[in-house]
Amino acid sequence: MQAQVPRYSVTQVIFRESPTGLIRFVVNEGSRDDFYRADNLFFNPGTGELLRADLFRDRLIGDSIVNWIPAVHIGPFGIWAKILWALAGLGFPLSAITGLIIYLNKKNRKTLRESEQVAVI
Repeated sequence: MQAQVPRYSVTQVIFRESPTGLIRFVVNEGSRDDFYRADNLFFNPGTGELLRADLFRDRLIGDSIVNWIPAVHIGPFGIWAKILWALAGLGFPLSAITGLIIYLNKKNRKTLRESEQVAVI
């Protein structure tokens, strides 16, 4: 394992879920907050042999994009990015509420004009 990722330590060990499953070691290249930069090393539980190494530096562009989805969703980018996401998330409900208010105001104005015309006649 040290030959694959020599400068980094193991941050997570995921044990097999079935009798034929593998043991996975997760090694982050950087801090734990950079979870999208994780290397996954899969070992045979019986022999301890390294069977597969999914390294961050060997990923294709599509794999990198897919691994960014949790980071964008959870937002490990700091408090200002979280505030920006919260305000952006409020955009649709706020526009729906203001649209409803505009509609109700126009409807009330129309009925008010109609009632004034009836009163004048």
